[in-house]
Amino acid sequence: MKYIPYKLSYKVIDWKYFWFYVENQTPALPDRILGPPTPKDSWNPKGQNLAQINDLIGKIEHLKKKGLTGASVMMNWIYRRIQPLQHRANFGFLYAGDDDPGHLTIDKITEADALHRVCRVLEEYSRSQNL
Repeated sequence: MKYIPYKLSYKVIDWKYFWFYVENQTPALPDRILGPPTPKDSWNPKGQNLAQINDLIGKIEHLKKKGLTGASVMMNWIYRRIQPLQHRANFGFLYAGDDDPGHLTIDKITEADALHRVCRVLEEYSRSQNL
């Protein structure tokens, strides 16, 4: 497997019952169309910069051999209080601490609380494990 493995807890699957929807505000979002998206020529399944992609996958493989796990990645962004998929001024691995533009809040979180959050989401990790 090229990517970082993880297995979601059954608890995550049950979260859908707690989701809620908000009415469409003005300006309205486009209507939802059922089914898969219609492919477009502009979608490139191989990416634009294959050399960079292969380089990053190689770095991920190297880190996995050194013990990188899905839980350690999740622990990292929870503890640093950043969102993994938000638009950033710099790459996540260039995180600059509390002054980082991607830092969502100045409120601190303890390692124990961050670990508790990871354990709620990922099935294969318990609080006794080291991340």
